[in-house]
Amino acid sequence: MIGKKAQEAMCKASPPDDLVKAMGMSRISKSQVSRLRAEIDEEVKAFLSRPIEGDWPYLWIDATDVKVGQNGRVVSIAVIIAVGVNSDGRREVLGMDIGPCEAETFSTAFLRKLGRRGLRGVKLVIFDAHDSAANVSMESQDYIRRALRRWQVERS
Repeated sequence: MIGKKAQEAMCKASPPDDLVKAMGMSRISKSQVSRLRAEIDEEVKAFLSRPIEGDWPYLWIDATDVKVGQNGRVVSIAVIIAVGVNSDGRREVLGMDIGPCEAETFSTAFLRKLGRRGLRGVKLVIFDAHDSAANVSMESQDYIRRALRRWQVERS
């Protein structure tokens, strides 16, 4: 498990030297970087696949395009995130995914994943103001409406 200081340094986007110092080291080898990356990947995978428990009446969905290096080229990919507020008022990141673009199929697949992980009790969904989000959300809105009806029946 990565130490608390190292996690804080990563979240603050600290320079690599500061991150290495936060982990209590003076240098880091390529094999250590690979091992740490694998460890981080596993923690992220576990976080993004954990069950979503309880009701989440408020759900914010936002997507953005980011540039990444892929196969020696810089390409744009979409990142989508869902933040929910539960019945107790606690806010939490419920999910995140990356895809080739902010397409309707990508958004819908993301929402379906949240549903399979247990998302329920949604009463209000807020999307960003992107043109693509408005278009993307059409099928997703239908999916959410169907899910809301199903959840309302289950709660009755």
